[in-house]
Amino acid sequence: MAAVQSQSDLLLLEADFLQAQSQMVQCLSNDIHFAAKVLDFKVYDIDGRIANLRKAAWEARTKSRCDGDTAVDGQNKDYERRLKGVWKNTTTLVETAQQVKSELKALTEVVCGRQEVIETSTPREDSTEKNINI
Repeated sequence: MAAVQSQSDLLLLEADFLQAQSQMVQCLSNDIHFAAKVLDFKVYDIDGRIANLRKAAWEARTKSRCDGDTAVDGQNKDYERRLKGVWKNTTTLVETAQQVKSELKALTEVVCGRQEVIETSTPREDSTEKNINI
C-alpha cells in the first residue's frame, strides 16, 4: 500500500530534486567553462605555431632560391611523417568536436527544454555550427 504524502511533503521533495539538478548543472557549467578556457589557450598556442611554421617556410624558400639548395630525401620523409600525424590529429579533432557539439546540444535541450533552446539560439551558435560543418 502506497504511503499518503501531504502536498507540502511533495513540494519539498520536488524542491530537493530541483536542488540536486541545479547542483549538477552548475558542476557541468563549471567543467564546460574550464574546458573552454583550455581550448582558448590551445587556439593561442596553435596560432603561434602556425605563424612560426609560415615564417620558417618563407625563410627556407628565400634561402633555397638564393643558395639553390634542395631538400634532402630524409628531410622530406620526416616532413611527410609529420604531415600524416597532423592529418590524423586534425581528423580526430573534427570528429570529437562534432560529437561534443552534438552532446552539448542534447544536454542543453534536456536541461532547458527543446523549445527554449530553439528560441534562444544566437548568431554565435549558428556560426559555430557552420565552422564545424556538422
